[in-house]
Parts: sequence; C-alpha cells; structure tokens
Amino acid sequence: MKIASVFAGFLFALTTFVNGQSCAENAVEKKPALSEAVRIQYFAKLVAAKRVFDAAPNDADAMIWLGRRTAYLGEYKAAIGIFSDGIKKFPNDAR
Repeated sequence: MKIASVFAGFLFALTTFVNGQSCAENAVEKKPALSEAVRIQYFAKLVAAKRVFDAAPNDADAMIWLGRRTAYLGEYKAAIGIFSDGIKKFPNDAR
C-alpha cells in the first residue's frame, strides 16, 4: 500500500511538471498602491539610480540599486531582468 501511494504521488508530480505552466506564464503583475507624491519620489530615485549605473556599469551596487528602484515602482519583470543580468555579470557576488 505504501508503494502505491508513493507511486501515485510520483505520477501526480510528474503530470503536474509535464502539463503545468510555469509561474511566469500565470503571473499577474500587480503594481503597488502608491500615492502620486510617492510615485514621483520613487521615479526620481530610479532616474538617479539609472544615472549612477550608466556612469559605473561594472559596479554591482549600482546594478542592485537600479533593480531595487525599478521594483519599488512595480516594474517587477524589468527588475528581474536587471537582477538576472547582474547574476551573469557578477557570478561571484551572492547579493
């Protein structure tokens, strides 16, 4: 009986893996509820972070802050792209 339940669990996991969609395909991007004043402030900080990163593209801190500032405005997919690029560019930096 125990083997049958383990096998059933394995089959369920396998069919979910094969037939399931990834989280990214099902994701609904929901922007944070920000007041207009906060949104303006966050956008100004994003512009500043972009300026710093453009001046120092080999600075991991600059890239991290660019990703954070992007995410703070709810641009999560763009932030994930920035962080993914950071992983490729700085593979030995655990941050």
